Amino acid sequence: MMGQLLAPEPICGIFYHLQSGAVVTKDVPDYALIVGAPAKQADWVCECRQRLGEALKCTVYGRGYLLDGGRLVEGCVAAG
Repeated sequence: MMGQLLAPEPICGIFYHLQSGAVVTKDVPDYALIVGAPAKQADWVCECRQRLGEALKCTVYGRGYLLDGGRLVEGCVAAG
């Protein structure tokens, strides 16, 4: 991961994306888009790293996601 700093040893989830220059000091949830210094979550991303936005739907592959207790989980394949 070039251009990011992970300190002191945060746990990173699956399919997360760190923007260049992000300074991560806390755990990173699954599917999170992390930006800034100090790092903050800016959005959610698909497994393909496509930004999901409010609809929580991948516009590339049509994957649908759901928020469950503050965590993003793959929930359904959204129709066209």
